[in-house]
Amino acid sequence: MQKKFTLIWLALILIAAVCPLTADWQSDLDKLLVTEDEKEQKNLIDKILLANPTIDTVRSYIKNLEFPEKPVGELTLRMNECIDGVERPWALYVPETYDPKVPTPMIVILHGLVSRKNIMENPIQYAQDHPMLEYIAKEAGWLAVFPMG
Repeated sequence: MQKKFTLIWLALILIAAVCPLTADWQSDLDKLLVTEDEKEQKNLIDKILLANPTIDTVRSYIKNLEFPEKPVGELTLRMNECIDGVERPWALYVPETYDPKVPTPMIVILHGLVSRKNIMENPIQYAQDHPMLEYIAKEAGWLAVFPMG
């Protein structure tokens, strides 16, 4: 009985080594793109690396991803928890001419208020009033990001 159990165990190990279970790295990548939980991000990255897809396969998969629609021609406000644990806003402008299948330049507009103790009260108004929004983002059709911290 012991010999039979040992042979079955060795056969299972051999089968697992020769025919490893194929990891669903695409599903893990989809989850990675939307999770904000750092522990889950690390776990998903480890699983994707374990699946060992080629860089060309990953590049092709990412190129063909469909991202959720964003409002075009207007600013949207998002929040980001910074290293100090404080949530700070950032604004995103998506031009009216935006086509997700066409590479689009992006400008990151840094405000220079890094020593400011308080968070800006109206980040959308700040972004709307910024000259780069009109002259680069709107006129040239660029994406614009306004991080506030």
